Amino acid sequence: MHAPSAALRGRATPSTKPPQVSARAAAATSRPLAVAPRAAASAKAPSAPSSPWPCSKFLDVGVSTPPLGLGLAALGRPGYINLGHGADITSAKSVDDMRARAFEVLDAAYASGVRYFDAAASYGEAEEFLGRWLASRGVSPADVVIGSKWGYTYTADWRVELSAGEPHEVKEHSAENLRAQFATSRDLLAPHLRCYQIHSATSDSGVLRNDDVLNELRAMKRDGGMKIGLTVTGAEQGDVIREAMTVKMNGGGDGEDSEVRSIHWFPYDRVGDVDADP
Repeated sequence: MHAPSAALRGRATPSTKPPQVSARAAAATSRPLAVAPRAAASAKAPSAPSSPWPCSKFLDVGVSTPPLGLGLAALGRPGYINLGHGADITSAKSVDDMRARAFEVLDAAYASGVRYFDAAASYGEAEEFLGRWLASRGVSPADVVIGSKWGYTYTADWRVELSAGEPHEVKEHSAENLRAQFATSRDLLAPHLRCYQIHSATSDSGVLRNDDVLNELRAMKRDGGMKIGLTVTGAEQGDVIREAMTVKMNGGGDGEDSEVRSIHWFPYDRVGDVDADP
């Protein structure tokens, strides 16, 4: 579990257009849903007791959430980069098995009061698992905050052991990749998706200086009410955060608040946050 990541605040009116369904999403929803016995016993998300944590209106979307979320990086794929996650799962590792385990964890988190859930295009089948869980449990968009991320493509193809030097995921911070991955994220997670984030923004990727990317993100915010954010990793993440806090997208002078004002990041060894009100 981790704290929610960066949010670029705004109050654009959410789109009422029904999402288009991609081939991947259609295939996902057509597959029979296999769940473990404990998960199958719950026809809807379990009722949550009063949260043991102080809650706030995260991202100004009207949902009261504690300062704790659940990320699906280790739930959506059988191997998690170089952390030895494959050894954590000693039984079957099929997509259906992993989905059933993800449902159990999601049920437990929801019952504990967690209301922020985070996925990414590169987390294997995490977006599909999360979307199916939300639908099968009848969770209303008014009850949760769902975020996802773009920028990496999952390339391990459900394998745990890869050849030497073969990556589990490939990074590409282009406008073309943003458009393609957002279409899939929207298909699998709408109407719950509220926050869309740059996955691992770095100085060398130049993503915060890419006008095509920034204009695409601004259109998502303006036309669909999407909250736009970023996550950062690596030794230069402080520099990236400072750069993000100065970003104004083209047209930002039209009365919209287009600056990044509140950033939460989660490097691998700690969780921190910084708030700025210039």
